[in-house]
Amino acid sequence: MEKWQEPETLILWLSISLLVITSFALAIIVFTRLYFKRILKSKALLIETKLEHQKVLTHISIEILERERSRIALELHDALINKLNVILLIFSSRDLEKHFENSIVECISLTRQLSHNLKPPFIEELSLYELLKSLFLPLKSSYQVGYTLLRYNTNITLLSEQKLHLLRVVQEIINNIIKHAQATEIYFYLRISNTTTALKISDNGVGFDTLKIQGLGLQNIELRLQILNGVYKFKSNQKGTTFIACAPLTQE
Repeated sequence: MEKWQEPETLILWLSISLLVITSFALAIIVFTRLYFKRILKSKALLIETKLEHQKVLTHISIEILERERSRIALELHDALINKLNVILLIFSSRDLEKHFENSIVECISLTRQLSHNLKPPFIEELSLYELLKSLFLPLKSSYQVGYTLLRYNTNITLLSEQKLHLLRVVQEIINNIIKHAQATEIYFYLRISNTTTALKISDNGVGFDTLKIQGLGLQNIELRLQILNGVYKFKSNQKGTTFIACAPLTQE
């Protein structure tokens, strides 16, 4: 019997062949895993790039919107309010019906309020709490809705952009509570830490279908918080409405 026909030799060659096949199979498995891992990584990178691009476009859209708001607010203030004031002076100097004068005063007040809503005055100088407080001041007289304001550590100064976005978010929530929730009291809490800005709005209303603010209202909230890298939680039922939002702190 030749040596290669010996059982020991056959077993050795069989073991070597099995080892080669196993190694080849393992190499294929490893290569396949690496290949699919690379594909998944490429897809994840593509998705991340698209999301970042979308975020940039959103930011640009919001900036354009705010510039247009500022332009309209300036025109309201410099053109319409000034003309109404001139008319008011003319009416005041003549013996005309008092209700005409009162109507013009109301128009001036309403126009000024619209102008302030479009472009909040002194947004660079005022704190976030002071700006948000100005949203609640007209509630009692205009809508018979009371409010309670609480704050913690609100003396930290934020960037004007962050203040503006949070102001718009709170505006949207208040408007929806007034329109749909039948609330008589709104509770607001603002907390600013070294890393996070957090706010909470709740009411004593009957709640409302959150689908009612789907579309532009909810999209406005989502877009602005997305720009701030923030998150929010919104809940409404028969016991009332609760809105909570948090965003990383951006200081001046």
